[in-house]
Amino acid sequence: MVNGLALSHANFFVPDLERQVAYYEEVIGLQNAGRADGRVYLGAPSGSDALILSEGQHTALAGLAFICDPDKSVEEIVKGLAPLGIRGEIRSDPHPGMARSVTFNDLNGFQIELLQEQRFRVPGATTRGIAPLRLGHVAMIVPDVKKTGEFYTNVLGFRLGDWVGDYFLFLRSGHEHHTVNFIQSNATRMHHMAFEVQNSAALTTSCDVLAKAKLDILWGPLRHGPGHNVSTYHKNPAGQLVELFTELDLMSNEGLGYYDPRPWHHDRPQRPKVWSTQGPRRDVWGPFAPEGFLMMGA
Repeated sequence: MVNGLALSHANFFVPDLERQVAYYEEVIGLQNAGRADGRVYLGAPSGSDALILSEGQHTALAGLAFICDPDKSVEEIVKGLAPLGIRGEIRSDPHPGMARSVTFNDLNGFQIELLQEQRFRVPGATTRGIAPLRLGHVAMIVPDVKKTGEFYTNVLGFRLGDWVGDYFLFLRSGHEHHTVNFIQSNATRMHHMAFEVQNSAALTTSCDVLAKAKLDILWGPLRHGPGHNVSTYHKNPAGQLVELFTELDLMSNEGLGYYDPRPWHHDRPQRPKVWSTQGPRRDVWGPFAPEGFLMMGA
């Protein structure tokens, strides 16, 4: 097993590369960290990586990169993957300023890249748009949620965040409620990506930024049940669903086994659980999800 510690960045193919770059720079407020081998690197204002965009025929999530145990060499990582039936590939100079990484595919064909350190750059002097803190999580639609969850648990060491029924799984790599989500369907694609903003005031400001850019909010603002984050959702110019969120549940002490207490929690203490699909609504407040929301994405 590899100890996946945190989400580094997501990789996407997009048909109109320049239009997407403009959206992420001007609306979301990511910073262009340069181009290499046909890829555009976009970072959060903190200086950390967020997205890598490449031109492709169709809009699609190509894969995710995670920071893993820095005390293991790439050779040790590959050796550790072998007993799990996974053939890891060592890549030299995978990104500017990075010596090596390990890649392999998950059960659904998404490429997983393991990095031993996070790339940081000097943040820009000015920020534009929403200026999120970081890329917080990515949700995917997959044909078999249970097997996918077992893969991420057994291979990357992820832990349960929550279930909704038997079709919606939240997994966490650290103290945050979820790093990845998986939704059951007869398809394989991204459902949404999520950027964390500083607080509820920043989330309100982000709604004004979206309105100025003539991007409609499809759902929200609302406070979710699982994770209890305050969120909005909109679609970017490529048709991908983008969440902006704040106040996600945290489990600061893994030994206690429950999330840091908050007044809006459903349970006291709030432990990872299976949320019912029957009875009262799961969200704490806000509008109901639009019809077909769980099958959106691109």
